[in-house]
Amino acid sequence: MRFPHIPPQQRTFDLFNHLKLSNKLIRYIMSNDENDILYFNGIAMTVAEYNASPAVDPFATGSGINPREAEARFNAAIYPFKKELIKNFDKGWEMLMNEDRHSMRTYLSFEKDFSEPVCAIERCLTFRSGSRTVLHR
Repeated sequence: MRFPHIPPQQRTFDLFNHLKLSNKLIRYIMSNDENDILYFNGIAMTVAEYNASPAVDPFATGSGINPREAEARFNAAIYPFKKELIKNFDKGWEMLMNEDRHSMRTYLSFEKDFSEPVCAIERCLTFRSGSRTVLHR
């Protein structure tokens, strides 16, 4: 089981300490570009390999769409929300709630005119493994 060392989990870690189990824990890493794995169309590569790859279509989508351009378009599409949430959380939240009828995919498709292949690439790049337990000796 994974236990991220975050404030809501502090009592769990206090219990581990009390039971003298701290030395049995395996380090928990939420994200690491060197080791996070991207997997799409049966093709797996680490984020580091993806970033180093000169391939225009590293996941063989056949879409003719460069995933790096899709990623830039995705970041531009969500930037106004990120910017406003940082600047004025309540106003940013209101902006998000105005689009709450959408999933991310439908927002990109209907509001930002993203094609299905771009949405698929965006999903591949955004929802990678995200968390895992790594054994360190």
